Amino acid sequence: MSVSGGRARVDIWYNADPNAECALEARLDAAEKNIIRLRERLHEVDLEMEQKTQQQAEALKEEKQERANEDKNIRNSLETAQTRPLHISAMGVAWLVAGVVMSTVPSELACLAHFLFR
Repeated sequence: MSVSGGRARVDIWYNADPNAECALEARLDAAEKNIIRLRERLHEVDLEMEQKTQQQAEALKEEKQERANEDKNIRNSLETAQTRPLHISAMGVAWLVAGVVMSTVPSELACLAHFLFR
């Protein structure tokens, strides 16, 4: 008997009495029964493994989808965070252009006034 994960499993083995008159035939019969039992158990284990593999594949697929969705959300948040201050940056460029123009206008006006009022 073995216990695994809160479940109990009983394995039955057939034994032949070695002191019986037909010991060879009884042992052969017990061996055949044990082989049949082993095949049945192997089939059960195969079904359990297939079921667990399917469950793991489904869980992996769900996790992959959740991660893809979360990556998409993060990407959208980053894009929003990067483009939201775009109007502020555009205003900064406008002020920069105005500052350059206003800083060069006085010298240009001085040159123009010098040329005109000579």
